[in-house]
Amino acid sequence: MFKQLTLIFIALMIVGLVMTRFMPTPPMAVTSGIIPVTRLTQQFAMNIKNAVTSVLEQRDLRDRYNENHAELQSLRNEVRQLRLEVARLQRAEAVRKTVSPGIFTTAEITAIDPSPLLSRLRINMGGDQGVQRNMPVTVPTGLVGQVMEVSRTEAWVITLVDPESNVGIAIQGKAGRGIAVGAPPDRLRAEFPRNVDVKVGDQIVTASLGGVYPANVRVGIVDSVLPLGANATKRVAFIKPDVDVSNLEEVILLRAL
Repeated sequence: MFKQLTLIFIALMIVGLVMTRFMPTPPMAVTSGIIPVTRLTQQFAMNIKNAVTSVLEQRDLRDRYNENHAELQSLRNEVRQLRLEVARLQRAEAVRKTVSPGIFTTAEITAIDPSPLLSRLRINMGGDQGVQRNMPVTVPTGLVGQVMEVSRTEAWVITLVDPESNVGIAIQGKAGRGIAVGAPPDRLRAEFPRNVDVKVGDQIVTASLGGVYPANVRVGIVDSVLPLGANATKRVAFIKPDVDVSNLEEVILLRAL
């Protein structure tokens, strides 16, 4: 369309120049009859020129819009990445304030073991990045578990509710320690000495038993306590973890003790 309008405009301009330059001067009567036609031709040519100019301006505006839109999208992506990085640093800082060992790194979760009898996560860092077995794994809301297997580029984390997991625990604000083991799909089974006063609603944290986890990291809340039998030597309770591993996207690895 643009090319056609341009060609018409150029043709009309050439015709106008030829008619003006080479035609003999007509008598007055003839001239008076030609003037309206000439004005009409000039007006038509001016309309064509304005149309061509408008098309050019619209094309320039469209190009500038596309450039500005692309730049805006790029800036939005940068802002989104910066927000994610700030959130990651805030989570790492929250962990740093609540646990004693230094933070080693943050890793993304790339897979979750589908077995209903296990609870394990795969992360996107391994031996090449310095990840080691038995590194504690946590998030700001509490303990996740520990690194159990390491390859060059990835590692597997065993979570607290896995049946092969065990962690030394204590009741926050009370005396007494115990051991908790995984009870799939979403609980820990804890055993305390018979004389420990454990109740529903107690906050459970890590103890220094075992030498794997730092002390005083949140583990979970007691949601049931089994009746104490006459011959029982242990008090048994079930703990709901503070961390729901099914909703995690990344974890924080701590340096091994």
